[in-house]
Amino acid sequence: MKQILPEIRELNQHLNFLKNFSTKGGFRHIQQYISGLITLEKKTIKKISEASLSEKSHSAIARMLSDGKLEQKNLERRYFKKIAYYAKGFDVYLSIDDTHSEHEGEGIYGVQVHKSHTSKGYLKGHQFVTGLLCFGMYKMPVFPLLYTKETDSKIEMAKLLFNKVSKQVELHTVIFDGWYSDKSLIKMIKTKGVRIVCQVKTNRKIKQKDRTYCYLSSYTQQIDLSEEYWIDGTLYRAEKQISKLKQVPLGALVFSEQFFTSQKVWSKHIHIFSSRKEDTIVQVIRTYKQRWAIEVMHRDLKQYLGFDKAMLRSKTGVVRHSMLCVIAYAVLQLFMTQHKLDMSIGESINYLREQTMNNFIKEIVEIESKNERMEAFQMLFIRKTAKV
Repeated sequence: MKQILPEIRELNQHLNFLKNFSTKGGFRHIQQYISGLITLEKKTIKKISEASLSEKSHSAIARMLSDGKLEQKNLERRYFKKIAYYAKGFDVYLSIDDTHSEHEGEGIYGVQVHKSHTSKGYLKGHQFVTGLLCFGMYKMPVFPLLYTKETDSKIEMAKLLFNKVSKQVELHTVIFDGWYSDKSLIKMIKTKGVRIVCQVKTNRKIKQKDRTYCYLSSYTQQIDLSEEYWIDGTLYRAEKQISKLKQVPLGALVFSEQFFTSQKVWSKHIHIFSSRKEDTIVQVIRTYKQRWAIEVMHRDLKQYLGFDKAMLRSKTGVVRHSMLCVIAYAVLQLFMTQHKLDMSIGESINYLREQTMNNFIKEIVEIESKNERMEAFQMLFIRKTAKV
């Protein structure tokens, strides 16, 4: 007797927008796959297929990922239209970043060695350029772009991601860290009338009073950070200047340090640029802090939704897997926001598992045939106790 893949009724309403972009069977497999990504412990195609109630779907789910009919461009437009609907009346913030999925297996498409920004080493696997839209209580991810040696640079991919979003959703601000603070990306976003808030590395050049340029690393030594600011419970020392970075439009540059209470030490200087000169220190720092949400999204996608489990041999399969992981994250966010649940992704998954289990027990109790009821209870016991 096999484990049952539950139907998450609370989320189905948020998946209906996928219906028109695949076949009827394909839509069912997409629902099953997303349900497996959310509810199962082991989120491989094999385990999701084995847990499905329909034996025909065992190989069909793999086919759906690799070469099934799925109109991705139209689906993406519909997804952004859905986001634009919820975003009405809000200032929309787009964070751009990238993330790694480690893979060592042979034959997986697009696996290569990438430089890691966090470990200061190298990782083997996939790398994706990612985006997250934040407005009100909503946090809605953008479909990731797979980066390989055959694609454009990550800066060019960030431009592509921005253009995709800005055509469908009215953006207020774009946020990114120092790795993406490229002059061409900043200029392009600014020409669209969208505010930019980003960290700037110390190897960038800044214009001095004598109109010559010097590196930020040496310019910073002239800055005395004496003013302190409490921002959302964190203490900062900061100063703001209207500055001209080389080949970047004039803007506000905030020099800041953060106080770490547990260690009782100040952080190293960081430099945060805003394309809007009138921004205050508090506005710039508070806006840049929103970038942390995309780091949380990366962690949740990998830890709870199987983002790094794409053991697929085709580019289409790898891309569709990442896209469906993002949709799973999005529907969980919609569910929590619309039910006003103050939960993490992990907590919401546990909550839905319990709700699904309660619904399933209720259905079993209502079965009139004793034999069918006992068989359903046996299946429930396996689902509850088996490691999948």
